[in-house]
Amino acid sequence: MKDGAVVTTMTNEAAGHAVRSRASQAAAFSVEFNGWDAVAGEWNGAYRRGEATIFQHRSWLDAWYRAFAARPDLEPMVATVRDRATGELALLLPMIRREHRRVRVVEFADLDLTDYNAPLLGPAAPREPKAAAALWRDLRR
Repeated sequence: MKDGAVVTTMTNEAAGHAVRSRASQAAAFSVEFNGWDAVAGEWNGAYRRGEATIFQHRSWLDAWYRAFAARPDLEPMVATVRDRATGELALLLPMIRREHRRVRVVEFADLDLTDYNAPLLGPAAPREPKAAAALWRDLRR
């Protein structure tokens, strides 16, 4: 050791665990709720980057949200979740806000008519359970 430097060695497995732990602790997401029209363009870009179902296609969501546009008790909204540190897209999640017995409820945009309630994942989508839990916590908040 030179100049009092301390040398620490670590196995590859331990180093990988340390990096994953820091990544999990640092996972923080920003969440915005916007109307469909505000995010439709970004939706197209995210859809082209990854695998998606027909129910995640912009045409489907355009038609879906238009079908309920005249209902005064429904407000289309999309949750846009980004990695807070990088601004990179983690997910887009179609939702609605509706009034149910004078209580405002935010829920999946399926209205119990379809089985669709999955987010469209972006490049910053969590890949481990702790980061996914952090995303869900930030989304619910």
